[in-house]
Amino acid sequence: ADELATIRVEGGTSQVLAAVADRLAR
Repeated sequence: ADELATIRVEGGTSQVLAAVADRLAR
């Protein structure tokens, strides 16, 4: 949860979605 929160603050929602999509792809 902390990781996602940090990503949201730094890069915004699009960065979170990209990270989630990458995990699902793997």
